[in-house]
Amino acid sequence: MRNSGDARSSSPDSSKAGTSSVDDTKLKKAARAFPRIRQINLKVQEKLKETSGTQEQREVLDEAHNQETAITRQEGIDPDQYTEIMRKVDSDPSVKAKFAFYLRQAADPSSPM
Repeated sequence: MRNSGDARSSSPDSSKAGTSSVDDTKLKKAARAFPRIRQINLKVQEKLKETSGTQEQREVLDEAHNQETAITRQEGIDPDQYTEIMRKVDSDPSVKAKFAFYLRQAADPSSPM
């Protein structure tokens, strides 16, 4: 995928923008979804500690999956795309730097995305 040119000048590692295989628009959307998905994952960990049976654990995980799916779709990306983007964030330092930049922007509503 090609990066959109709209954020290159203001994002870190702009000279490496062509090396990233994650579209900037999708990376921004993932950054907006990330804090809410992280909250869900933290709650799931707590709920799983409180559950005793496999069926109960499945229900907790299914509910979390449904919430995560809704969040990613609300942000305009497919859940599978979100997962793939997060893999690239974990494995590619330049993608990670851009993601961190967009995450900070998402946390500051007065900052343009």
